[in-house]
Amino acid sequence: MADNNEKQAIGHLTIKRLRKGRNIILGFVTDKALFQAWNPVTKKAEPEFGNTAATQGPTVTPTVYTSDNVTNITISSESKWYYNSLENPIEWNDPSGGYRVSKNGLFKENTTTHALTFIGNLASADNRGTDTFYFRAMGEVAGTNYEALGSFEFKIQEISDSGWVLMTSGGNLLTKDISTVNLTAYLYCNGKPVTGGYIEWHTVQDSDSFISAGYTCTVGQDKVFGQGPDSGVRVFAWPNKASKDAKEEAVASTFHAISDLTDDYDVEAFIISNATEWDGKNSIWVSSRLRNVRTQAVVTTADIATLTWNADIYDSKKAAPVIKDMLPTTTKINNVTYDPAWELGTTQWAKIDDGCDMTVSLEALWKTNTTT
Repeated sequence: MADNNEKQAIGHLTIKRLRKGRNIILGFVTDKALFQAWNPVTKKAEPEFGNTAATQGPTVTPTVYTSDNVTNITISSESKWYYNSLENPIEWNDPSGGYRVSKNGLFKENTTTHALTFIGNLASADNRGTDTFYFRAMGEVAGTNYEALGSFEFKIQEISDSGWVLMTSGGNLLTKDISTVNLTAYLYCNGKPVTGGYIEWHTVQDSDSFISAGYTCTVGQDKVFGQGPDSGVRVFAWPNKASKDAKEEAVASTFHAISDLTDDYDVEAFIISNATEWDGKNSIWVSSRLRNVRTQAVVTTADIATLTWNADIYDSKKAAPVIKDMLPTTTKINNVTYDPAWELGTTQWAKIDDGCDMTVSLEALWKTNTTT
């Protein structure tokens, strides 16, 4: 039988600059395990980190996206790293060759990407816990300043008779441009890497959660549900496949957080008129389309039962819309017919304060017929 499912998607179009209040999302990409062990017998860290290509530890690269159009954003030089406390910014020596080394000799930073590389040992007789790193990203997007704060943990463990540790590395953001992330697992026993272990990757769902087995895993949008610290994949480790087959408990487990910034559907808003900025006289026309971001197919009225559109108009300095539920019309520009279309002329701009820009929020409401 047919079952009407109501759905909604919203897209934004800002004329001249990014709308204030747009969410900025900060993520981190790692290339190695954020882990180091302390050996109380040899009194050394394992593995030892140094400032050469062969000995340097993991590199953590911050990435910034907007929550709606997920455009990669440049991070400004004013951004800062902090070690274990927001009261403890990492202090740097003068840059050289595109990098700068911290005054404590533990880190180096790429001055362009702000990637943080570990070049000194964090594990010691006095530091055998978990360290936390914070990054405060600052920058500008189309005239609007932004600031975002993120953090990650670096695990330190003292080598003991029975110490299993499971760590992962890889990306933690899925966007319209990044449909999969490649993850790597690292299993340690007594501080030593274990290459013959058995690793399984699972979704957060309780049923049909298995993704794959092995030290590497590619995770797509179909395996991640939502955003935030509880969104991602679960990872389990056994000493070998026989242990798993014998239904023994996993010796270690971890969680790799991944946020999916995409929805199943997305509203794409765009300007269709020759005029793209308000000059006080010539109207700006905008249109939109509904796209399935999984298949990249444009959704038409032939695909769904009903589709309606409306628009909310915002002054760039006001939180509430100055015009709500503006209905679309149809127009022809350069011999192309656009439906839906909205004209933003004198009547609409009269609601916008002098010196401010306009943001148009376009909403699609539709119903799909599913046969059960």
